[in-house]
Amino acid sequence: PMEVALRAVNWIVAAEFFKHDKNISHDFWQRFVCSLYDHMMYLENNWELYDGRTNNHYLSNLVGYFYLCWFFQDLPGMQKKRDWCYRQLLNELDWQVFDEGTSYEGSTYYHALVTELFMHMYLLCQEFKLPVSSVVTKKMQRMYEFIDWCTPDNGKMVCIGDNDSGRVLYFGMPTSAAKTQGAEHAYYPSFGLSIIKTKRWHITVRHHAYNKRQPSGHFHNDAASITITIDGIPIIVDPGSYLYTPSIYWRNYFRSVQNHNTFFLDGIEPVPLTDDLFRLDMPEHDLYAAYALQAQRKLDFNKDSNRLVITDQWVPFKEGPCSDKKTVWNFTLAPEIKAHYENNCWVFYRQDTPVLRMQSETLQFTLRDAWVSPRYGTKISSMSLRGEKVLMPNQSATILFFV
Repeated sequence: PMEVALRAVNWIVAAEFFKHDKNISHDFWQRFVCSLYDHMMYLENNWELYDGRTNNHYLSNLVGYFYLCWFFQDLPGMQKKRDWCYRQLLNELDWQVFDEGTSYEGSTYYHALVTELFMHMYLLCQEFKLPVSSVVTKKMQRMYEFIDWCTPDNGKMVCIGDNDSGRVLYFGMPTSAAKTQGAEHAYYPSFGLSIIKTKRWHITVRHHAYNKRQPSGHFHNDAASITITIDGIPIIVDPGSYLYTPSIYWRNYFRSVQNHNTFFLDGIEPVPLTDDLFRLDMPEHDLYAAYALQAQRKLDFNKDSNRLVITDQWVPFKEGPCSDKKTVWNFTLAPEIKAHYENNCWVFYRQDTPVLRMQSETLQFTLRDAWVSPRYGTKISSMSLRGEKVLMPNQSATILFFV
Protein backbone atom coordinates (compact mmCIF):
# COMPACT_ATOMS: atom_id res chain seq x y z
CA PRO A 1 0.00 0.00 0.00
CA MET A 2 2.86 2.43 0.68
CA GLU A 3 4.15 1.86 -2.85
CA VAL A 4 0.66 2.35 -4.28
CA ALA A 5 0.26 5.61 -2.37
CA LEU A 6 3.64 7.03 -3.38
CA ARG A 7 3.06 6.02 -6.99
CA ALA A 8 -0.26 7.90 -6.93
CA VAL A 9 1.49 11.03 -5.62
CA ASN A 10 4.13 10.88 -8.35
CA TRP A 11 1.59 10.21 -11.11
CA ILE A 12 -0.57 13.14 -10.02
CA VAL A 13 2.41 15.50 -9.83
CA ALA A 14 3.58 14.30 -13.26
CA ALA A 15 0.06 14.77 -14.69
CA GLU A 16 0.22 18.45 -13.79
CA PHE A 17 3.23 18.79 -16.11
CA PHE A 18 1.68 16.92 -19.03
CA LYS A 19 -2.07 17.58 -18.83
CA HIS A 20 -1.99 20.12 -21.66
CA ASP A 21 0.24 18.05 -23.95
CA LYS A 22 -1.78 17.48 -27.14
CA ASN A 23 0.44 14.55 -28.13
CA ILE A 24 -0.98 12.42 -25.31
CA SER A 25 -4.07 10.52 -26.43
CA HIS A 26 -7.52 10.55 -24.88
CA ASP A 27 -7.24 6.76 -24.46
CA PHE A 28 -4.11 7.20 -22.36
CA TRP A 29 -5.78 9.73 -20.06
CA GLN A 30 -8.80 7.47 -19.69
CA ARG A 31 -6.62 4.55 -18.62
CA PHE A 32 -4.57 6.87 -16.38
CA VAL A 33 -7.59 8.27 -14.53
CA CYS A 34 -9.19 4.83 -14.12
CA SER A 35 -5.95 3.44 -12.75
CA LEU A 36 -5.67 6.28 -10.22
CA TYR A 37 -9.22 5.53 -9.09
CA ASP A 38 -8.16 1.90 -8.61
CA HIS A 39 -5.30 3.22 -6.46
CA MET A 40 -7.84 5.01 -4.28
CA MET A 41 -10.04 1.93 -3.91
CA TYR A 42 -7.04 -0.21 -3.08
CA LEU A 43 -5.88 2.16 -0.34
CA GLU A 44 -9.36 2.33 1.17
CA ASN A 45 -9.26 -1.44 1.65
CA ASN A 46 -5.60 -1.91 2.60
CA TRP A 47 -4.57 0.63 5.24
CA GLU A 48 -1.29 -0.40 6.84
CA LEU A 49 -2.56 -0.59 10.40
CA TYR A 50 -1.07 -3.32 12.56
CA ASP A 51 -0.67 -3.09 16.33
CA GLY A 52 -1.57 0.57 16.84
CA ARG A 53 2.04 1.74 16.49
CA THR A 54 1.63 3.41 13.12
CA ASN A 55 4.67 4.39 11.11
CA ASN A 56 5.78 5.93 7.83
CA HIS A 57 3.82 3.30 5.90
CA TYR A 58 0.41 4.38 7.20
CA LEU A 59 1.45 8.02 6.88
CA SER A 60 2.36 7.39 3.21
CA ASN A 61 -1.01 5.71 2.70
CA LEU A 62 -2.73 8.84 4.00
CA VAL A 63 -0.67 11.32 1.97
CA GLY A 64 -1.28 9.33 -1.22
CA TYR A 65 -4.99 9.21 -0.39
CA PHE A 66 -5.00 12.96 0.30
CA TYR A 67 -3.58 13.55 -3.20
CA LEU A 68 -6.22 11.29 -4.69
CA CYS A 69 -8.93 13.21 -2.84
CA TRP A 70 -7.54 16.34 -4.47
CA PHE A 71 -7.38 14.75 -7.93
CA PHE A 72 -10.97 13.46 -7.70
CA GLN A 73 -12.32 16.36 -5.65
CA ASP A 74 -15.25 17.00 -8.05
CA LEU A 75 -16.70 13.52 -7.52
CA PRO A 76 -19.64 12.98 -5.11
CA GLY A 77 -18.64 12.08 -1.54
CA MET A 78 -15.03 13.17 -1.97
CA GLN A 79 -15.19 16.01 0.55
CA LYS A 80 -16.15 13.57 3.31
CA LYS A 81 -13.20 11.34 2.40
CA ARG A 82 -10.88 14.35 2.27
CA ASP A 83 -11.97 15.57 5.71
CA TRP A 84 -11.46 12.12 7.23
CA CYS A 85 -7.96 11.92 5.74
CA TYR A 86 -7.15 15.43 6.94
CA ARG A 87 -8.06 14.50 10.52
CA GLN A 88 -6.06 11.28 10.32
CA LEU A 89 -2.97 13.15 9.09
CA LEU A 90 -3.16 15.63 11.94
CA ASN A 91 -3.56 12.73 14.38
CA GLU A 92 -0.48 11.04 12.94
CA LEU A 93 1.57 14.24 13.23
CA ASP A 94 0.62 14.37 16.89
CA TRP A 95 1.30 10.65 17.42
CA GLN A 96 4.40 9.95 15.32
CA VAL A 97 6.32 13.19 15.90
CA PHE A 98 7.51 14.14 19.37
CA ASP A 99 6.96 17.70 20.59
CA GLU A 100 10.69 18.31 20.05
CA GLY A 101 10.07 17.73 16.33
CA THR A 102 11.61 14.26 15.81
CA SER A 103 10.13 11.08 14.37
CA TYR A 104 9.39 8.41 16.94
CA GLU A 105 10.83 5.70 14.67
CA GLY A 106 14.33 6.61 15.89
CA SER A 107 16.01 7.08 12.49
CA THR A 108 17.31 10.30 10.95
CA TYR A 109 16.57 9.22 7.39
CA TYR A 110 13.06 8.05 8.22
CA HIS A 111 12.63 11.37 10.01
CA ALA A 112 13.51 13.08 6.71
CA LEU A 113 10.97 10.93 4.86
CA VAL A 114 8.26 11.68 7.43
CA THR A 115 9.08 15.39 7.21
CA GLU A 116 8.70 15.29 3.44
CA LEU A 117 5.35 13.50 3.80
CA PHE A 118 4.03 16.12 6.20
CA MET A 119 5.31 18.84 3.88
CA HIS A 120 3.00 17.40 1.20
CA MET A 121 0.14 17.35 3.70
CA TYR A 122 0.77 21.02 4.43
CA LEU A 123 0.89 21.96 0.73
CA LEU A 124 -2.38 20.16 0.02
CA CYS A 125 -4.02 21.84 2.99
CA GLN A 126 -3.19 25.11 1.25
CA GLU A 127 -4.76 23.81 -1.96
CA PHE A 128 -7.88 22.67 -0.10
CA LYS A 129 -7.92 25.84 2.04
CA LEU A 130 -8.03 23.65 5.14
CA PRO A 131 -6.83 25.27 8.38
CA VAL A 132 -3.33 24.50 9.69
CA SER A 133 -2.82 25.56 13.30
CA SER A 134 0.23 27.31 14.69
CA VAL A 135 0.87 24.15 16.76
CA VAL A 136 1.25 22.18 13.52
CA THR A 137 3.44 24.74 11.76
CA LYS A 138 5.73 25.10 14.79
CA LYS A 139 6.16 21.34 15.07
CA MET A 140 6.97 21.13 11.36
CA GLN A 141 9.50 23.92 11.78
CA ARG A 142 11.18 21.88 14.51
CA MET A 143 11.20 18.86 12.16
CA TYR A 144 13.13 20.88 9.57
CA GLU A 145 15.46 22.20 12.26
CA PHE A 146 16.31 18.66 13.37
CA ILE A 147 17.34 17.83 9.80
CA ASP A 148 19.57 20.91 9.75
CA TRP A 149 21.14 19.97 13.09
CA CYS A 150 21.86 16.49 11.71
CA THR A 151 23.55 17.94 8.62
CA PRO A 152 27.16 19.20 8.82
CA ASP A 153 27.96 22.46 7.04
CA ASN A 154 28.86 21.58 3.44
CA GLY A 155 28.06 17.94 4.23
CA LYS A 156 25.44 15.22 4.08
CA MET A 157 22.95 14.37 6.82
CA VAL A 158 24.33 11.81 9.27
CA CYS A 159 22.74 8.38 9.41
CA ILE A 160 21.29 7.19 12.71
CA GLY A 161 19.18 4.01 12.65
CA ASP A 162 17.77 2.52 9.46
CA ASN A 163 17.99 4.05 5.99
CA ASP A 164 16.14 2.68 2.97
CA SER A 165 16.86 5.79 0.82
CA GLY A 166 13.13 6.49 0.68
CA ARG A 167 11.64 9.75 -0.49
CA VAL A 168 8.28 10.91 -1.83
CA LEU A 169 9.36 12.72 -5.00
CA TYR A 170 12.62 12.18 -6.86
CA PHE A 171 14.07 15.56 -5.86
CA GLY A 172 12.91 15.24 -2.26
CA MET A 173 12.26 18.50 -0.44
CA PRO A 174 14.07 21.84 -0.14
CA THR A 175 17.29 21.43 1.83
CA SER A 176 17.18 24.99 3.16
CA ALA A 177 13.73 24.80 4.72
CA ALA A 178 15.09 25.72 8.14
CA LYS A 179 18.52 26.80 9.28
CA THR A 180 19.57 26.77 12.91
CA GLN A 181 21.12 30.00 14.10
CA GLY A 182 23.55 30.80 16.88
CA ALA A 183 23.57 27.71 19.08
CA GLU A 184 26.33 25.11 18.74
CA HIS A 185 24.74 22.33 20.77
CA ALA A 186 21.34 20.62 20.59
CA TYR A 187 19.83 17.86 22.70
CA TYR A 188 16.85 15.77 21.59
CA PRO A 189 15.95 13.62 24.61
CA SER A 190 12.93 11.88 23.05
CA PHE A 191 14.80 10.87 19.88
CA GLY A 192 17.97 10.16 21.88
CA LEU A 193 20.59 12.35 20.23
CA SER A 194 23.00 15.12 21.23
CA ILE A 195 24.62 17.21 18.50
CA ILE A 196 27.58 19.58 18.45
CA LYS A 197 27.70 21.73 15.32
CA THR A 198 30.29 24.42 14.58
CA LYS A 199 31.71 25.79 11.35
CA ARG A 200 34.35 23.02 11.41
CA TRP A 201 33.03 20.21 13.58
CA HIS A 202 29.89 18.11 13.53
CA ILE A 203 29.58 15.53 16.32
CA THR A 204 26.65 13.35 17.32
CA VAL A 205 26.24 10.97 20.25
CA ARG A 206 23.32 8.55 20.53
CA HIS A 207 21.44 8.15 23.80
CA HIS A 208 19.28 5.21 24.71
CA ALA A 209 15.71 6.55 24.46
CA TYR A 210 12.67 4.37 23.92
CA ASN A 211 9.12 3.89 25.14
CA LYS A 212 6.73 1.09 24.34
CA ARG A 213 4.46 3.13 22.08
CA GLN A 214 7.27 3.44 19.54
CA PRO A 215 7.77 0.88 16.74
CA SER A 216 11.25 -0.60 17.14
CA GLY A 217 11.84 -1.92 13.63
CA HIS A 218 14.18 0.86 12.51
CA PHE A 219 16.33 1.08 15.65
CA HIS A 220 19.88 -0.26 15.86
CA ASN A 221 22.06 -1.36 18.77
CA ASP A 222 23.79 2.01 18.72
CA ALA A 223 23.58 3.45 22.26
CA ALA A 224 26.49 5.83 22.93
CA SER A 225 27.60 5.62 19.29
CA ILE A 226 29.20 8.76 17.87
CA THR A 227 29.78 10.31 14.45
CA ILE A 228 32.45 12.90 13.64
CA THR A 229 32.63 15.15 10.58
CA ILE A 230 35.37 17.76 10.06
CA ASP A 231 35.02 20.55 7.46
CA GLY A 232 32.20 18.62 5.82
CA ILE A 233 34.33 15.44 5.57
CA PRO A 234 32.77 12.38 7.29
CA ILE A 235 35.42 10.56 9.31
CA ILE A 236 33.77 8.42 12.01
CA VAL A 237 30.48 7.26 10.48
CA ASP A 238 27.47 5.13 11.27
CA PRO A 239 27.68 1.89 9.24
CA GLY A 240 24.20 2.35 7.72
CA SER A 241 21.68 -0.40 6.87
CA TYR A 242 22.51 -2.01 3.49
CA LEU A 243 19.61 -4.53 3.31
CA TYR A 244 16.44 -5.48 5.13
CA THR A 245 14.77 -8.76 4.19
CA PRO A 246 17.14 -10.31 1.59
CA SER A 247 19.69 -11.39 4.20
CA ILE A 248 19.39 -12.07 7.92
CA TYR A 249 23.18 -12.03 8.20
CA TRP A 250 23.68 -8.60 6.62
CA ARG A 251 20.61 -7.11 8.28
CA ASN A 252 21.97 -8.01 11.71
CA TYR A 253 25.55 -7.08 10.78
CA PHE A 254 24.57 -3.48 10.13
CA ARG A 255 22.35 -3.06 13.18
CA SER A 256 24.78 -4.81 15.54
CA VAL A 257 26.55 -2.97 18.35
CA GLN A 258 29.77 -4.56 17.04
CA ASN A 259 29.84 -2.15 14.09
CA HIS A 260 28.71 1.08 15.73
CA ASN A 261 31.03 3.67 17.21
CA THR A 262 30.55 2.81 20.85
CA PHE A 263 31.85 0.49 23.60
CA PHE A 264 30.26 -2.79 24.65
CA LEU A 265 30.83 -6.09 26.42
CA ASP A 266 32.65 -8.59 24.23
CA GLY A 267 30.23 -10.84 22.36
CA ILE A 268 27.13 -9.24 23.93
CA GLU A 269 24.37 -7.48 22.02
CA PRO A 270 22.60 -5.17 24.50
CA VAL A 271 19.38 -6.03 22.66
CA PRO A 272 19.49 -9.56 21.16
CA LEU A 273 19.37 -9.77 17.36
CA THR A 274 17.11 -12.45 15.88
CA ASP A 275 15.64 -13.34 12.50
CA ASP A 276 12.74 -10.96 13.29
CA LEU A 277 14.25 -8.30 11.07
CA PHE A 278 11.88 -5.45 11.91
CA ARG A 279 11.87 -5.72 15.66
CA LEU A 280 14.23 -5.05 18.54
CA ASP A 281 12.89 -5.79 22.01
CA MET A 282 14.20 -2.49 23.32
CA PRO A 283 14.02 -1.95 27.08
CA GLU A 284 12.68 1.38 28.25
CA HIS A 285 15.58 1.91 30.63
CA ASP A 286 19.00 0.33 31.16
CA LEU A 287 20.46 -1.82 28.40
CA TYR A 288 23.00 -3.66 30.55
CA ALA A 289 20.85 -4.19 33.66
CA ALA A 290 21.23 -7.97 33.30
CA TYR A 291 24.97 -7.48 33.86
CA ALA A 292 24.47 -5.06 36.79
CA LEU A 293 26.10 -2.28 34.76
CA GLN A 294 25.31 1.04 33.19
CA ALA A 295 27.35 2.36 30.26
CA GLN A 296 28.39 6.00 30.59
CA ARG A 297 30.04 8.02 27.84
CA LYS A 298 31.09 11.62 28.41
CA LEU A 299 32.12 14.02 25.64
CA ASP A 300 34.20 17.14 26.36
CA PHE A 301 34.58 19.36 23.31
CA ASN A 302 36.80 22.44 23.06
CA LYS A 303 36.17 24.40 19.89
CA ASP A 304 39.14 26.74 20.37
CA SER A 305 41.70 23.94 20.68
CA ASN A 306 39.86 21.62 18.26
CA ARG A 307 39.87 18.76 20.75
CA LEU A 308 37.24 16.19 21.64
CA VAL A 309 37.81 14.01 24.71
CA ILE A 310 35.65 10.90 25.20
CA THR A 311 35.58 9.24 28.61
CA ASP A 312 33.91 5.84 28.93
CA GLN A 313 33.16 3.78 32.00
CA TRP A 314 30.90 1.12 33.43
CA VAL A 315 28.96 2.15 36.52
CA PRO A 316 27.61 -0.53 38.91
CA PHE A 317 23.84 -0.83 38.54
CA LYS A 318 21.74 -1.87 41.54
CA GLU A 319 23.00 -5.05 43.18
CA GLY A 320 24.35 -8.13 41.55
CA PRO A 321 27.55 -9.57 40.16
CA CYS A 322 29.21 -7.12 37.79
CA SER A 323 30.46 -8.57 34.54
CA ASP A 324 34.20 -9.12 34.18
CA LYS A 325 33.91 -9.55 30.42
CA LYS A 326 36.33 -7.74 28.17
CA THR A 327 35.13 -4.35 26.91
CA VAL A 328 35.42 -3.60 23.20
CA TRP A 329 35.56 -0.21 21.43
CA ASN A 330 34.78 0.31 17.75
CA PHE A 331 35.15 3.30 15.44
CA THR A 332 34.02 2.77 11.84
CA LEU A 333 35.77 4.98 9.27
CA ALA A 334 34.22 6.50 6.18
CA PRO A 335 35.35 4.53 3.08
CA GLU A 336 37.48 7.40 1.76
CA ILE A 337 39.36 7.74 5.08
CA LYS A 338 42.65 5.91 5.63
CA ALA A 339 44.27 5.47 9.06
CA HIS A 340 47.96 5.14 9.93
CA TYR A 341 49.65 4.87 13.31
CA GLU A 342 52.27 7.63 13.56
CA ASN A 343 54.08 9.25 16.52
CA ASN A 344 51.96 7.54 19.16
CA CYS A 345 48.59 8.40 17.60
CA TRP A 346 46.26 7.35 14.79
CA VAL A 347 46.17 9.79 11.89
CA PHE A 348 43.15 9.84 9.59
CA TYR A 349 43.89 10.79 5.99
CA ARG A 350 41.66 11.81 3.12
CA GLN A 351 43.43 11.92 -0.24
CA ASP A 352 46.83 11.92 1.50
CA THR A 353 45.87 14.93 3.64
CA PRO A 354 45.62 14.46 7.44
CA VAL A 355 42.20 15.58 8.68
CA LEU A 356 41.96 14.20 12.24
CA ARG A 357 44.04 12.39 14.87
CA MET A 358 43.10 9.97 17.64
CA GLN A 359 45.09 9.09 20.74
CA SER A 360 44.48 7.03 23.88
CA GLU A 361 46.72 6.42 26.88
CA THR A 362 44.49 3.63 28.19
CA LEU A 363 43.59 1.72 25.01
CA GLN A 364 45.44 0.18 22.10
CA PHE A 365 43.64 0.02 18.75
CA THR A 366 44.13 -2.11 15.66
CA LEU A 367 42.68 -1.79 12.17
CA ARG A 368 40.19 -4.32 10.89
CA ASP A 369 38.05 -4.71 7.77
CA ALA A 370 34.57 -3.19 7.91
CA TRP A 371 31.61 -2.27 5.72
CA VAL A 372 29.70 0.99 5.30
CA SER A 373 26.37 1.40 3.51
CA PRO A 374 25.84 4.93 2.14
CA ARG A 375 22.45 4.02 0.67
CA TYR A 376 20.05 1.10 0.56
CA GLY A 377 21.34 -1.91 -1.37
CA THR A 378 24.94 -0.67 -1.45
CA LYS A 379 27.83 -1.62 0.80
CA ILE A 380 31.40 -0.32 0.47
CA SER A 381 34.48 -1.84 2.06
CA SER A 382 36.08 0.29 4.72
CA MET A 383 38.11 -0.03 7.90
CA SER A 384 37.41 0.33 11.60
CA LEU A 385 39.58 0.78 14.66
CA ARG A 386 39.02 -1.83 17.36
CA GLY A 387 40.26 -1.61 20.95
CA GLU A 388 39.89 -4.10 23.81
CA LYS A 389 40.40 -3.93 27.56
CA VAL A 390 39.04 -5.47 30.77
CA LEU A 391 37.39 -2.31 32.09
CA MET A 392 36.30 -2.79 35.68
CA PRO A 393 33.36 -0.81 37.12
CA ASN A 394 34.17 2.87 37.77
CA GLN A 395 37.45 2.51 35.90
CA SER A 396 37.54 4.90 32.92
CA ALA A 397 39.02 4.82 29.44
CA THR A 398 39.81 8.06 27.64
CA ILE A 399 40.07 8.72 23.90
CA LEU A 400 41.23 12.04 22.41
CA PHE A 401 40.34 13.28 18.93
CA PHE A 402 42.12 16.41 17.74
CA VAL A 403 42.90 18.29 14.54
